[in-house]
Amino acid sequence: MTTNRLSQDRHDGFRVLLSGNMALELDDGAEVLLSPGDVLVENGTRHRWRVVGDVPATLASFLIGAHRR
Repeated sequence: MTTNRLSQDRHDGFRVLLSGNMALELDDGAEVLLSPGDVLVENGTRHRWRVVGDVPATLASFLIGAHRR
């Protein structure tokens, strides 16, 4: 499934890429390429994920509740 929508989580947390390669696109068009072992701290930023290459990717997410004002 492919979508062009950006998503925005209502929580803080961090993610660890366990295998494969992924790209994270931010709402300003910036793109970050992630490789296995990379860690990303997230705090409600609008974003979009995609797998880079032909190998599936596994991403572990650790979510922490946050109150947005």
